[in-house]
Amino acid sequence: MGGFDDDGLLHVSADVYRFEFDFYPGPVMDSVNYSYDLDVKWNRVWKISQQQIVDHRNMWQNPDYVIPENIAEWPAHGDTTLGMAWELAPYYDFDENGFYSPGTGDFPITKGDQSIFTIFNDDRFENGQTPGRKLGVEVQAMYYAFDRPADSALNNSIFVNYKIINRSHNTYADYYQGFFTDFDLGCPIDDHIGCDTILNAAYAYNGESSDCNYSGIGSYTNFPPAVALSCLNFNMSSFMYFIGYGPTPTGDPVWDYHYYNALKGIWRDSTHLTYGQNGYGGTVPVMFGYPGDPVTGEGWSEISDPAEPPGDRRGVLSTGPFEFKPGDELSFDLAFVFARSYQENADDNHLKSVELMKGRILSVKDHYESSLEVNEHNPKVLEVNLFPNPVHNTMAIADIKGQFAIFDILGELKIKGRLSGSEINTIDVSKLNNGIYFIRIQDGFRSVTKKIIKN
Repeated sequence: MGGFDDDGLLHVSADVYRFEFDFYPGPVMDSVNYSYDLDVKWNRVWKISQQQIVDHRNMWQNPDYVIPENIAEWPAHGDTTLGMAWELAPYYDFDENGFYSPGTGDFPITKGDQSIFTIFNDDRFENGQTPGRKLGVEVQAMYYAFDRPADSALNNSIFVNYKIINRSHNTYADYYQGFFTDFDLGCPIDDHIGCDTILNAAYAYNGESSDCNYSGIGSYTNFPPAVALSCLNFNMSSFMYFIGYGPTPTGDPVWDYHYYNALKGIWRDSTHLTYGQNGYGGTVPVMFGYPGDPVTGEGWSEISDPAEPPGDRRGVLSTGPFEFKPGDELSFDLAFVFARSYQENADDNHLKSVELMKGRILSVKDHYESSLEVNEHNPKVLEVNLFPNPVHNTMAIADIKGQFAIFDILGELKIKGRLSGSEINTIDVSKLNNGIYFIRIQDGFRSVTKKIIKN
């Protein structure tokens, strides 16, 4: 994460492999009150299942009931005498007394069938990972998943919500938020990487039809999977990747401006990511690394335009710029989506998983958006009036200016186009076969996926 303060000074914080640290456990507090004991107190996660919450709601009045530790110690409030914010982890105030008290029926508000919650900040010490100026932000993270054996896409996805709060006195201009991942897909030395700008996802897949078997490292061998990091309530503005660990222009970031450049699709030597080959030294600046389709061979991908042998792939998916004022909260929802195709074809087993993965991204997005509660903390949700659904020949979209794309359940693009912003935009779907499809609609930094039925 990074942006410029009112004096034009760059502030950046980042975390990759934890060799050095920018982030520390717990909420932001007054600088004189940080201590080792508080570091230890907040260096934990709270894991809760929905079943535990249901049981708690049903049994809290039972004199023999013992409240589970993570519900009893849910970090709903900070110590304001130390400079912490009062409201921290979300909860339902059953007795309406303004204080989290599980003994009188209050309970944590969580997501999914099981969740893990934690809080960390970049304010505790000066930055070690990026070396540079810290921002003074607090991150409240909730990771969650669903136990749905009948829904393979949902059952094999992990979701995360990051609430990032500016606890400093600075307003940050040109603020970008990035999400770094080193995919390490099974054996990590034979991977490829890519992104899909319609699905708003970055992903990794095996570079060969069978995963390598390297001593001491796990391998999927045959039928290697694919995995994606997919944006759910925002659009990515760039996807940048890194080649090698040494002091090369395309290597991992070292200094604060390297990290900030990476958030904007810029290499370490301040040259822009370019189209083609490995993305370095070309003539056409782009914001997204390898956005082509490796399955069909269309566009720039590591399959259609090979420049590097399969290997260790990592990168950062970014969104921005924003103006980030004191007290502002940014909320980002993402999903890690896993797909492993067992469709036999010795030459392209790895690409079959990419095809399946794209269909699963659409399914996961549909689940997320169908269960979404729109509120003031999630301003980027795009509301769409789409009719009729089911559809026969023509469907209409009202009052939207942007672009759309229709995919089948395997993720194959069928129709795409632009929306004019007039009262009614019509889309001809008469040539589609009967079945289930997904339509992805984008408007600036907002996007939404809807399931449609053609009959």
